[in-house]
Formats: sequence, structure tokens, C-alpha cells
Amino acid sequence: MRICFVCSGNVCRSITAEILLRQMIKDQGLNDVSVFSMGTSNIGQQPCDGMMVRIAMSYGYEMTGTSTFMRKDALMEADLILVMTYTHMMEVRNILPHYRWGAIRLFNEYCFGKDIPVNDPSFMPEPVYRQTFLWLQKGCRVIIDRLKTNSLDYDDCK
Repeated sequence: MRICFVCSGNVCRSITAEILLRQMIKDQGLNDVSVFSMGTSNIGQQPCDGMMVRIAMSYGYEMTGTSTFMRKDALMEADLILVMTYTHMMEVRNILPHYRWGAIRLFNEYCFGKDIPVNDPSFMPEPVYRQTFLWLQKGCRVIIDRLKTNSLDYDDCK
């Protein structure tokens, strides 16, 4: 099982979700699950958002690495692609063949049944970042529960 998170620049939301889920997978001893993230905007190799790094550290998570621009070959390997907004969904659809669209889901819809985006906290006050972090953490716990019960509810269109 390969799970991919996608946001705009891959320096805040998607990379945070990746770090959270990767650590939770490790903590739960789940095998055969990998996670990665990418951004729809080619911003070069930028470091993780400093505010989000500090917040993640305060909760015991280490955020390192640089942004990754979205690539078709990597997306084709993902069993589940969780996007933060409908704009991201459309951008992923623009590079994937139609038969792979079933693997693309809005993060909030998949985790919480909510048809709303995960808004970008960039350049907002710290409480907005913290709220986004905690929301992503809560969603990743839902994903872990689904992994543990084999009820991922995704369309494996490979």
C-alpha cells in the first residue's frame, strides 16, 4: 500500500501529513505501507515551513527534508492519493489517466466525510498552523485505524 499526500508547495500540509502518518505507521508496526508527499507547484527544493516544523517538534515529530514537485510516475504508483483541496484534485487529474482518478480523494472527505478543503496556514498566525497540524494528526489517526482494520475504502485502479 502506497499513500501519497498532495498540497500546493509540499512544505506545509502534505509534508506534515506524510511525517505524521509515517511515524504512526512505524509506531503501530504496520508493514507494507509507505507514504510520500508532493506539491502541485514547482517551487524548487524548499525546506519545510519553519512554523510547522516548530509545532511538529512540540508534539514530538521531526520534520526534515525539502519539497518535491508532483510527478506522474510517482502518482501512478500510489494506491491512495489524498489531496488538500479540490484545486489539487484537478491538478492531479490533469496529469493522471482517467482510470486512476478513483485513487484521488479529498483528505477531509476521506478522513471525516467533510466536503471541505484543508486550508493552507502559510503566513497565518501560529494558532492557525497549530489547528492545521492537529487536524492533520487527527486525520492520520483515522487512516491508521483504517489500515489496521483493512477498511481503507479506496479505489485501487492500478
